[in-house]
Amino acid sequence: MRIGRGLSRIGGAVSLWLGVYALLAGSVFAAPPNQMTKLGPEDENKQISVTLWLNLHNKEALDALVQDMYDESSPNYHHFLTMAEYKAEFAPRAEDAAVVREFLTAHHLRVTTIDQNNHFLVAQGRVGDAQAAFNVKINRVMVNGAARRMAESEATVTGAAAPLVATVQGLSGSGPVREATGPPGATPGPGAGVPAGCGGTGGPMVLSRSRTATGRTAA
Repeated sequence: MRIGRGLSRIGGAVSLWLGVYALLAGSVFAAPPNQMTKLGPEDENKQISVTLWLNLHNKEALDALVQDMYDESSPNYHHFLTMAEYKAEFAPRAEDAAVVREFLTAHHLRVTTIDQNNHFLVAQGRVGDAQAAFNVKINRVMVNGAARRMAESEATVTGAAAPLVATVQGLSGSGPVREATGPPGATPGPGAGVPAGCGGTGGPMVLSRSRTATGRTAA
């Protein structure tokens, strides 16, 4: 990508997207030990929904471009990337999503949604299969009078999918089945779970918290 006008145009939505990744990295539910009572292992036959967020490409370059966008002395100040430019340089590839889908399918988890820009996949299946897929043990715990599901450790992904997955959501939560939820302030929609402003297909990327990307339903 050329520096200057040719690579001009990076949007607030990109920096929002990076912020969302940072939030997701610490999104596993946790509670102080003195506020939590372990009820025992989760029923392995219960259904669970998990969301796998994929790593961006060329993240260091994107970080630098976002900094330039907010630097008034930079020639790229308030210049925006089009969605096509962002997808070509930074977004996860369809090939990445296909590898992760194969991983999930091999572990008996059914992929129900793939984000149109390949940022995330949503899959459903048995708790037992999710435990095996992500090498975790899931328990039921009581926190402040409410029963919740909690993974004992951070999820891990093996094989070809390992370097492609940024984080796994849904192993800890309040119910047996939970769809992805968007970042604070984002409007839930068919592709909830991806930051507002990151799902369009044309035009400059601008910060917008009034719309969400649309996921596509997996066949």
